[in-house]
Amino acid sequence: MAERAHYTSAKFNDDINEFERCGLETEYLSGFPAPFVKKSPIKIGMRYLESLKIEKNQTVLVIGELETLSISGLIIDDRGYINLQKGNICGIGGLNQYYTLKKKYEYPYARPEKTPEFKR
Repeated sequence: MAERAHYTSAKFNDDINEFERCGLETEYLSGFPAPFVKKSPIKIGMRYLESLKIEKNQTVLVIGELETLSISGLIIDDRGYINLQKGNICGIGGLNQYYTLKKKYEYPYARPEKTPEFKR
């Protein structure tokens, strides 16, 4: 699914549905206007607020507001934590590099009085 989802970022003409073209089934949630990938266990809908041009490196910072969030119960563990590995979620680096996510460690909530002494 990652490969199909990747290609939805291509600059298709307005008359082409990128989900159909890339073989992804759509789902609409909570009256949100844009479609989501139906098989995705995490769906995040943002509303555009503004864009700020960053002169230093000629990039644009896009600012949005969370409008809808859907997380499948199948990836939530018995403590209420999201288990990305269980959901077969992939991560992205840059624009076109995808990685598998595997839980490696879990640490307690960090508190100053419970921070171990680390040697340099």
